[in-house]
Amino acid sequence: MQIHELLASGNDFELWKAVAQGVFDRRWRQGLEALTAVQRIAIGTWAASGMIGNRGFVDHSQEEMASWAAAYDELDLTEAAEAIFEASTFMPTDDDDEKEGALDLIEEQFSAADMKTAGLVAQLIRKRSE
Repeated sequence: MQIHELLASGNDFELWKAVAQGVFDRRWRQGLEALTAVQRIAIGTWAASGMIGNRGFVDHSQEEMASWAAAYDELDLTEAAEAIFEASTFMPTDDDDEKEGALDLIEEQFSAADMKTAGLVAQLIRKRSE
């Protein structure tokens, strides 16, 4: 589906995915500075949601977690940003059971907040495309 079709379709997740994946190569070739604010939010939240959703808060770098938290802050989804920031203080985990237990609770907080991400990103994309 083309972006204009996704804008009209109402499928928030597919719109978010299309924008995030559409700028992926440019982000890695030219850096985040080459992206618009909406593109940075879309790709940052997409990466965080996928990485944390699939692996949890396990051994991510401080730099990538700061980038993810910034994307959620820009989206005004502060609960997700705060969870990422809090989890970043536990990195690296070094197979520490106590750290991993604390991170499990933070993951639950992040996941609850992240449920809103697709709708908020899609709303932002649609607003900027008007």
